[in-house]
Amino acid sequence: MNEHAETQIEQDNARIDRLARLRPAIMALIALILGGTLMLVGGRWDWLEGWILVGVYSVLLVGSSLWTARYAPGLGRERAQAIAKPGSLHERIILICAPAVLVATLVVAGLDGGRFRWSGVTLWVEIIGFGLFAVYITLNVWAALTNPFLSAVARVQTDRGHHVVTTGPYRLIRHPMYLGLCLLGIAIPLALGSWWALIPGGMFLATFVYRTWQEDRFLITNLPGYADYAAKARYRLIPGVW
Repeated sequence: MNEHAETQIEQDNARIDRLARLRPAIMALIALILGGTLMLVGGRWDWLEGWILVGVYSVLLVGSSLWTARYAPGLGRERAQAIAKPGSLHERIILICAPAVLVATLVVAGLDGGRFRWSGVTLWVEIIGFGLFAVYITLNVWAALTNPFLSAVARVQTDRGHHVVTTGPYRLIRHPMYLGLCLLGIAIPLALGSWWALIPGGMFLATFVYRTWQEDRFLITNLPGYADYAAKARYRLIPGVW
């Protein structure tokens, strides 16, 4: 390896380490941007549903990043590396599409459920939405506590001793965190009282259905033992369905 290549690797590693250290602050900024966008578009300071969603989601984003920095720094660095070096075109498309469609969901929900109230959603529908949001949080946290190899991109983490995880929610389905994210695409529109937001929310859901399919194919081919695990845990997202 020549001197230029070694220097480039050192610079890349330094950038990844810096991103990992800054991740809690970045997550706090993201929470502020998403929450500010929703409440600004919603146009109502008395919008209780919006405040609850913003508050809980912000705590989840910042709290999980602080927990990762304290108790799972290797995972934090892996996630920083995934953002800094996303790899394939599949990864780049997903890393762009998922946040863009999430923002679109929040904007439509803010205009509908907050400012103009086009949909006239009942309280019980909103309660169902918050229930689905709670399931999303549960799956997110459960998967994170169970699987030390969660990443924003599909890759075999040989540098971290990557192996198949078969405990916790992974006994039932192969991609519990993606199931949670799919539910998020439904939960946000319902909780915020917007039928119209189900359109971008459905696109968010479809993004992670595609992500599940793409990552599953990659892991079956590249991660030792995953094909055997897939034969036992037959379903990717929904037990008895797919």
